[in-house]
Amino acid sequence: MIRTPRALFALAGLVAVLALPASAGAQATRTLTINLAAAAARDDPRGGVNGTATLTDMGNGTTQVVLRVANPTSDNMPAHFHTGRCPDVGAVIYPLNNLQGGTSTSMINTTIADLLAGRGAPDGMFAINLHRSVQEAAQYVSCGNVVAGAARLPATGSHGVPLPPGFAGAGALFAGAAAFALRRRLA
Repeated sequence: MIRTPRALFALAGLVAVLALPASAGAQATRTLTINLAAAAARDDPRGGVNGTATLTDMGNGTTQVVLRVANPTSDNMPAHFHTGRCPDVGAVIYPLNNLQGGTSTSMINTTIADLLAGRGAPDGMFAINLHRSVQEAAQYVSCGNVVAGAARLPATGSHGVPLPPGFAGAGALFAGAAAFALRRRLA
């Protein structure tokens, strides 16, 4: 009656294969891209700039923010996370490195999940705002709301079906038990 250990072994293999995407997805980096739309004061004929903000969850409660614009308004454009929504943003909550030549990379001490949930903002909302230059910091030239589904990229290895933690361990335990039973049966 070797059928029972073989069935256990086959079931253990199936559980282990199903658990692989869960363990890969748990370790994958989450990325969110926010579109930054041109914004400028009504009386400013120079207009604004379009661009992107790519947020990458780096783990340990930190997020990398990479800003890119094609036609910067100056060689030194201030950028910040503000509370509120475009175009009526509130106070600066997370300062970012100024854009130099149209790009900037910053690290902030929060997660993408907290940004999306609005944690830490009095109104529960965040927006990224770019300013014309250091000299004209009062002039907003680009703005993007931090919202779920803005341009979310799937996590590597994720198939959209979350599996419970420990599922991979259960598969390994099942495989070990099946191998032990099979070995005892054949001995």
